[in-house]
Amino acid sequence: MHMFVDETERGGHLLAATLVAPAALHSTRSLMRSLLLPGERRVHFKSEKDSRRKFIVSRIVERTFDVVVVSSREKGDSARAVLLERLVTEAVDRGVSRLVLDSRDHAGNARDRVVLARTKARDAGIVYEHI
Repeated sequence: MHMFVDETERGGHLLAATLVAPAALHSTRSLMRSLLLPGERRVHFKSEKDSRRKFIVSRIVERTFDVVVVSSREKGDSARAVLLERLVTEAVDRGVSRLVLDSRDHAGNARDRVVLARTKARDAGIVYEHI
C-alpha cells in the first residue's frame, strides 16, 4: 500500500493522506493527469478557482480511496511533527510500504527525517520519500 500525504496550515495544521494499492497506481495517476489543464504539472487547490475545485473533487470522489486525516489547532513544525508521528502509526496499522510526502525546503525535509527516524516506520519496512 502507498500513502500520499498533503498538508495545510489554515486554522491549524492538517495532514491528509490517501492510500493507494499498488495495482491502482497506474489508474490513479491517469485520473490525476486527466485533471491537469494544458501547461499544468500538478493539481493544486491553492491556485484553482472554486468551480475548478468542485470539478476536480467530483472526479476524484467517483473513485473509492481510503483517506486518513490528522489535525491540530496548533501550527508550526512541532505540531507537524506530532501529526506526522500519528500518520506513521496509521501507516503501520494499514500495512503501508511507501510513504510519499511533499518536498519542503532542505531544512524541513531534514526535520521530517528526524521525526520519521523515531517512529516505527523503519521497523515496519516503510520507505519514505519527499517528492
